[in-house]
Amino acid sequence: MEKKKNAKDLKHFQELYEMEQTMLKQKKQEEKRKNRKAFKVITSQTWGQQVENVQKLIKSWKQKEKQESAETLEANKAADLLYHQTQKIKAQKKKEAVKLLQDSYVHQMNEKHAKKQLREKQKQECKVRNAQLIAEEEKQFQTYAKDVIETARKGQRNTSILYKASKVGM
Repeated sequence: MEKKKNAKDLKHFQELYEMEQTMLKQKKQEEKRKNRKAFKVITSQTWGQQVENVQKLIKSWKQKEKQESAETLEANKAADLLYHQTQKIKAQKKKEAVKLLQDSYVHQMNEKHAKKQLREKQKQECKVRNAQLIAEEEKQFQTYAKDVIETARKGQRNTSILYKASKVGM
């Protein structure tokens, strides 16, 4: 929303600047026309009137010059303001682009970190499951070995080798 406002302000300042330049050009043309007319009038008057008219004309020129200088100054101020607004908008856009890029990098790094943590967790869970399976198999083997040894004892056989074999399995 602020971008639209800045763009509208920028366009408005450009239009004002162009309008002021057009008005200055028209005033200069009008002044030239009046000066030519005044010069024609002066040449057709008496010497005293000519001196008085020349002084009035000089005074008028000085006032016009002063007014033009003020108008030029205002136009330059408007142009400077327009330039600074444009630069400010460009800087803001650049800042937003950098922020967006940084956010993207941070997001990518977070995703990488999350994936790595997930892999580590899965590896750990796999190790735990394997250890549980090994423990369960060992328990089953020991139960089986006890049953075999018990059966061998009931059958009055030598069970020492079976004890050794069951201990190695542990």
